[in-house]
Amino acid sequence: MAFCCIPSILLLSIAFFSDSVLQIVFKDKVWLHKANSLEKLSEVTGKYPGVELDVVYDSQRQYFDIHHPPEQRSGLYLQEYFESVSSGPEIKIWIDNKNLNETNVNKSLSRLINLCEASEIDPNRILVEAKDICLLTSFQNAGFNTSYYLPSGLNGLDPSELDIFITNIQTSLKSCSTTYISSEFKDYKLLNGYFPNQKKLFWFTAYGGMNKLKARLLIFKLLRDEKVEILLMRD
Repeated sequence: MAFCCIPSILLLSIAFFSDSVLQIVFKDKVWLHKANSLEKLSEVTGKYPGVELDVVYDSQRQYFDIHHPPEQRSGLYLQEYFESVSSGPEIKIWIDNKNLNETNVNKSLSRLINLCEASEIDPNRILVEAKDICLLTSFQNAGFNTSYYLPSGLNGLDPSELDIFITNIQTSLKSCSTTYISSEFKDYKLLNGYFPNQKKLFWFTAYGGMNKLKARLLIFKLLRDEKVEILLMRD
């Protein structure tokens, strides 16, 4: 009789470790990580509610090049990406702005607004992420969603270092506004403890040495959290 249970246990195990199952169960929360090409965008449109891409703003030429430093420029501009998005089924876009700073923030915002207007994309469909929370305020005021990209590896810091980082994050959140905070999935428990009422975004691209069973349990737990709105995953 016990042998009859083996197939069921095997199926449950496969489902538990399947990213496809997560897409089905949490279809509104699971987005695609690093959709940095038109080919990838076309491939996953309709499969995910949203995609994340990396951009670098060129102030001289006034365009966003889609690539993840230190990778070389791709030659694919955000304008082309938006044109492709506007011609297909509605999809939301998470923009990881890799070089947003005080010298380019105004031009960057102006260019993004122009691109949305030209492609007739509602700014509310766009999420802008950056490491400097105060630079995101103007984007939020313009109708974009924003996310404060937190320092990586918080869960691995010793208590004294962690206290400094958490204090800095708390000070930043009090000084400037953002829709979300974002970090790697491993930091979920820590961030949920310090910022239980803050809306959060996470990404999972690799186990990174973490026990796979514990990692999957953590992923299911964070996806069930109403304060977690998006988990980026690889395709």
